[in-house]
Amino acid sequence: MSSTLRFAQFEIEPSADGTPKELGRGGMGVTYKAFDTRLRRPVVLKVIRDGLLNDDTASRRFLREARAAARIQHPNIATVFDQGHEGDTFFYAMEFIEGETLQSLIRREGTLPPKLALEIVLQVAKALQAAWGEKVIHRDIKPANIMLAKDHYGSGDLVVKLIDFGLAKAAVARRAEGAEGGDDGPITLTQDGGLTAGFVGTPHFASPEQIEPDGELDIRSDIYSLGVTLWYALAGSPPFSGSSFVRVAAMHLSKAPPFEELGSAPPAVLALLKRMLAKERDGRPTDPTELRREIETTLRALESGGVPGPAGARVVVSSAGIT
Repeated sequence: MSSTLRFAQFEIEPSADGTPKELGRGGMGVTYKAFDTRLRRPVVLKVIRDGLLNDDTASRRFLREARAAARIQHPNIATVFDQGHEGDTFFYAMEFIEGETLQSLIRREGTLPPKLALEIVLQVAKALQAAWGEKVIHRDIKPANIMLAKDHYGSGDLVVKLIDFGLAKAAVARRAEGAEGGDDGPITLTQDGGLTAGFVGTPHFASPEQIEPDGELDIRSDIYSLGVTLWYALAGSPPFSGSSFVRVAAMHLSKAPPFEELGSAPPAVLALLKRMLAKERDGRPTDPTELRREIETTLRALESGGVPGPAGARVVVSSAGIT
């Protein structure tokens, strides 16, 4: 009989075979489903990876992730409840979201109708607006970091939650410089699992300035990545693909997105995408407030043009996924 893994008041939920129930693994930590024995509620517990326990840079980044997410209070951002350490291991607890990621939905159901895709992106834009209010850049906007949850008040409406602020940084930031709070520069996992300085983020969803060695980042980098996410929702894949980081990076830097592949998308949606995916930051919406207005205008254009949305314009989320 296996013993329960515990961090402070948080007990890790066991899987059917008795091992700790993992929800995912990333460059910084492992996430588990856990139970808060004090407040009697399920939570997501993120624990720093064993291989990083003696890495001061990684530890600082892990703690900054928790603090960055905790100070942004918004319905479209997963809430951080607590942060602490057990022995030499750091952890933090956050809201457990019953639902699935946008990536999972698209892999399961295929491409999304334009109206539904825009409604999801609009809620992420609201989350970015709250983050930018705290001068925080997420730096890893992608379908895997967008949770689709059910409304807790019983309406069944779609609720979008932005998760994983592991690469969040105060703006404006240059990768070549240290971040606030004594950061020693960006780190990410290489393909063989080692740590390296350099690019941070996910190449297929990265902005051109994220890829440039001394690129200056602000919220418009997140807007570009959200544009790639919208493309993914409409097409089922990002605009640029390939197994080589160098190849994908080069296309983000200099190649125009293949808009001809979205030939069935309404013109208003294509116009929005062209703005969000502008190579130069000045060609994009200046901030999430402007982006929200442009998304809302695009949604109105779809409605006035009679472009069909999902059946009933309503999505219900259950523990088994979206139905």
